[in-house]
Amino acid sequence: MSALDFVVPTHHAKLKLTLLLTKELAVASPCIAKSLATSYAQAKLPNSAVRKASGSTLVDDDYICTEYKSLSVEDLTSDDESVVTSPHKGSLNLKLLAFNKTLSHFANTNIYVISSPLQLTYLLNLHSLARNAMPLSLEMFPYLHGLSSMNQRVYFHPKFDPQTDLDLLSGEPATLPARFGYDTDVKVPDLAFHLMTVNSLECERPKLINSVSVDDLLTFKLSYVHNPKCEDFDYKAFEKFDTIYQILDYSESRELMNRNYELQIKLMAPLSHFVVYNNTMNFFANSEAARAIQHLMGPHSNRAVYVVDFDVNRWLQMGEYLDSKSNCHILDQKFSADMGPLNERLSFLEQNLIWLLNGVKELFPRFYIGNVYNFKQIVSSNQRLSHYDFKLHIYCHENAKFPSLGAINEMFNKIESEGLEEPIYIEFPDSIIKLGVKTISQRETLSYINVMKLINLVVNKFKKKVFAYSFDGFTGITLLSLSMGLFWGPDSIEDVVCNVFRKSSFKFYFLQGDYNFIKNFEVYIQWVKRQAVKDFHLIVELPLSKINDNYRPYTKQIDWFKEGADMNFPSQMYENLYLGSAEHASSTTVLNALKITKIVSIDEKPAWFKYLKCTFEHEVTLSTTGPVVKPIYVFNNGTAQVYEIVINSAVESKLFEAGASIPEVKSIIYIHNVRDDGKDSLLPLLVNCPESIQRRFLVDPRDNVRALIHCRIGVSRSASLVIASVMKYFGMDVVESYMFVRVRRFNVIIQPNLRIFYELFLFDEMLRKRRFGSDYKKKHCWWVVCEQIFRLNQQYMQ
Repeated sequence: MSALDFVVPTHHAKLKLTLLLTKELAVASPCIAKSLATSYAQAKLPNSAVRKASGSTLVDDDYICTEYKSLSVEDLTSDDESVVTSPHKGSLNLKLLAFNKTLSHFANTNIYVISSPLQLTYLLNLHSLARNAMPLSLEMFPYLHGLSSMNQRVYFHPKFDPQTDLDLLSGEPATLPARFGYDTDVKVPDLAFHLMTVNSLECERPKLINSVSVDDLLTFKLSYVHNPKCEDFDYKAFEKFDTIYQILDYSESRELMNRNYELQIKLMAPLSHFVVYNNTMNFFANSEAARAIQHLMGPHSNRAVYVVDFDVNRWLQMGEYLDSKSNCHILDQKFSADMGPLNERLSFLEQNLIWLLNGVKELFPRFYIGNVYNFKQIVSSNQRLSHYDFKLHIYCHENAKFPSLGAINEMFNKIESEGLEEPIYIEFPDSIIKLGVKTISQRETLSYINVMKLINLVVNKFKKKVFAYSFDGFTGITLLSLSMGLFWGPDSIEDVVCNVFRKSSFKFYFLQGDYNFIKNFEVYIQWVKRQAVKDFHLIVELPLSKINDNYRPYTKQIDWFKEGADMNFPSQMYENLYLGSAEHASSTTVLNALKITKIVSIDEKPAWFKYLKCTFEHEVTLSTTGPVVKPIYVFNNGTAQVYEIVINSAVESKLFEAGASIPEVKSIIYIHNVRDDGKDSLLPLLVNCPESIQRRFLVDPRDNVRALIHCRIGVSRSASLVIASVMKYFGMDVVESYMFVRVRRFNVIIQPNLRIFYELFLFDEMLRKRRFGSDYKKKHCWWVVCEQIFRLNQQYMQ
């Protein structure tokens, strides 16, 4: 490609912009500014050899260097507004236009060439600085839900009421617009300055943060989807960016989707400018990718494509915009490591957080639980864990078999004669139901109770420590841990479960089938715990008739442990906050076991609300009698309300029906009419709500309450308010807070609908402006985070 394909700006324009850029960089990093100023002052004269390191550079530093020979650092950091205009002032579009005029560009195109790190930093700053705020959710939705299907367009239309109009969606999609009667054209938002960084080659670091690949932008046309044998693809094989939202749903599914995380890159492409680069500065690859992107942008797009082309040795000058390492702070823990490819980063973080949260803990006296990572630390003589001196290690996993009676007998004989000088290592099944059976054989039963006897010998006769561990530290050790809870504690599995979940920071997850097994196994544990369990004799037979005659499964009326139901408890987020479901909130057993004093209910009423002798204002009818509770806050144009009921001994008898079974809560917050439909907004609760009201549902860890926040399942609306609480009170950003809550809500995957998740990004912006002022830089990119979350979830779907 020749120089004639480019249009080159004047010396004067390039000089003025470079002064402006260097001043901006000097404010953030004087050292970098000084280095750049020095390099300019020492630059070669124009008749020097032109740089060819990248193969196709047409505008290099030599072209502009003569204007810089006499400049100093003081000149570059001057506050003289007549010389340097701050890029923080005025319209972003005007700044972008002024910036573009200083760049070389491909003739008759909007493709520009970035020829220095300073120019690239300026452009990325325009996008990242707080002044370039994300548009409000009202402006970006429903577009970001994805509106390719007619059902989606109608459902998310502001005139569609899900409570009265759902029957419309049952008809043929082709006739839906006529039956609906309103305009169903898609309104594409044209707001803010969005900048996508595109890595034109799949190459290793260094690379720019928040990068996507060219493949992420491509959508095959239907004609090519239905012709998979076609191998020679060109630009014409792919849909234009501005038609992505018009494509018919390939699956022809009528399912409504408000969690299309995987579509965000493609949906943001029509709204974005692009930076195309690769870390080897292969100009041909960059220019080809830029031409492809411009073609897909369509002839009417006014967005620009920027091709990066400067010496590869200058990459390090990009500093904070290089994706060399990832630093993440979760409370007091800092994760800073080379985490591999970007799409694996959240997976890396999730696994490490799970190991961190479920590390070595003493569940019962001298009986510890943990994960496989802890075990590796212990056996490698890690100094941090060496003081435990475990004498019995039990690895619980899905492929483990019950130890043979012969092997257990050898262990008894050895420790009787030699003591416990050397550690013992055994394996144990992590689940009975995973074995594909509901019961176990008599020999397996004998092995089971002899393992329990072995554990008891180590703990109570030798006064040594036992370490039971699984891969993640909570799902695989539940069977053995609860069995030992029965052995050393009450005779009821229900009481053991309540006792264990009541302990702060302990997490368990048990399958329904395993609960049923342990319930039936209670009688054997009741029998063995009353035998001589401190001797070294192997138990070789079970007196079944005696056991059946003298022991019975422990039974009492409890409203939580029900056949066929999920019996895991709510997840503790921090010391005084739990996240759960409407089922959790309806159980007096769960609430009282956890000593819950405050309930925050989001549009889902716990079952015991029916005993309230008062009426919320929105429910008042002509026949209403008794007290009416008025909202303390109204939002979403008056359609949603926040209510508060304070319960004390003086009013309890007046609030509830006599004889009703109610939990020992002291306050109720009920948020009415915020559905998980992708239409309703939580944003007013986060950014407009008075602090005195917001503190009622965003639980401060310093408050003297023990709160449960829930919606129907506990994965979207209530999880989002917990994420917001973590952001507000612990100072973590939106991604850190999301991961914090995700790994604690251990038995389900939290997944806020897209609109609510977007609103958490807006809340993050507001909090960061409060903490750091208006000059902070955005850390995360909406579409990249959504793609990472989608890929993180895919590993569970598979």
